[in-house]
Amino acid sequence: IRPSGLKTNNVADAYAVWWITAWEAANQSDAGSSQSMYRAVQRQATQAMLDSGKFSAASNAVKQEMAESLLVQAALIEAASDSAAGNAEQKTSVARAVNQGAKHMGLDLTKMTLTEDGFVPRSGGRSDASDGAGGEQLAANDSGTAADDASLGHYALYAAAGTGLLAGVFALGKGLSKRG
Repeated sequence: IRPSGLKTNNVADAYAVWWITAWEAANQSDAGSSQSMYRAVQRQATQAMLDSGKFSAASNAVKQEMAESLLVQAALIEAASDSAAGNAEQKTSVARAVNQGAKHMGLDLTKMTLTEDGFVPRSGGRSDASDGAGGEQLAANDSGTAADDASLGHYALYAAAGTGLLAGVFALGKGLSKRG
């Protein structure tokens, strides 16, 4: 996390690390993410948290617990992805498990694109299922304007908060451990 310019004790930084790590796994991306991508996603997460009464009202202890949970999940996702390297079937299984866990949090990671400016809705998003609220929301939000880019970050945080971020994060870890 330090090479990305982010901090382990900041929940928005941890969310950015988790979100990028999960996106890379769900999309089977080996391209890597630049420091500017991490900072852009961190800004999206920070703005959404500032705008959300749920995150603003949370105690420092809850925020730290959330940050730690997100970082543990990011490490588990990265380990599963590394373990699957060179095995297309296993890599696809990891991608499905990660996206399924994210869908429990209201995010369809296959319907977003990571850019130097953060996450934006993917045009003609590819998804094997749009069974969660995130899929319909992101599919409908496809115009590519700056307002849309900002609302994607807000939507992601609100979806995570509304569906219980910690429950979703722990469910993701259980799904990965059953496959690994």
